[in-house]
Amino acid sequence: MTQSEEIEKRIGITLKNKDLLAQAFMHRSFVVENRLGDLASNERLEFLGDAVLELVVSDYLYKQFATQPEGMLTQWRSMIVNTKTLAQAAMELGLGQYIFLSRGEKSSGGFEKERILANIIEALIGAAYIDSGYQQAKTFIVSAILNRAAALLTTSQNYNPKGILQERVQANKRVIPEYQVIEESGPDHQKIFRSAVFLEKEKLAEGTGKPKKEAEEDAARNALTQFPPINNQ
Repeated sequence: MTQSEEIEKRIGITLKNKDLLAQAFMHRSFVVENRLGDLASNERLEFLGDAVLELVVSDYLYKQFATQPEGMLTQWRSMIVNTKTLAQAAMELGLGQYIFLSRGEKSSGGFEKERILANIIEALIGAAYIDSGYQQAKTFIVSAILNRAAALLTTSQNYNPKGILQERVQANKRVIPEYQVIEESGPDHQKIFRSAVFLEKEKLAEGTGKPKKEAEEDAARNALTQFPPINNQ
């Protein structure tokens, strides 16, 4: 079995253009190290895949939850398409081993980094869309992500971790959690944030995400382990 066949077996779809499949796993660090040119990386596929993913998930939530308001659907969509969820999908599919990384990125554990793994999922969605259109991209999204969404949507702390953290904190202390960006990395169009949540001057936890909001939600989710649920929350 070729590597392409192995990957296609894992992701549940077959691409006619194997070059697209290979490009989906081409991390920018590998491209720079081997002087392959900017367009050889998976970033353009990731850009397209991100848009297709949002459309498919939005369509799913709109139809599946006909009585829910826009605000709740937006929260759920954010939870389903965030870095952590996509990275988990990539790990469960065993995709990390196929990523093309520079020597430096390999030595720093790039195969297990959430952002890199999440980008692979988005790039594969983009590749599937270009190769065979919307339906094939949707098939992959349903299999890799939406089939896991039901379990995610039943965990209340995933809906609005910042709101739940504030409620739990205020049940014990009359203070409000505050968030601060402590690190930014990556190019302007793809900036990754690391945020921390504080109670007064005490740092509770840190989190990462592509938009700042996602980093704050990740920090809140990590901080929730320090505060037990209130009643039946």
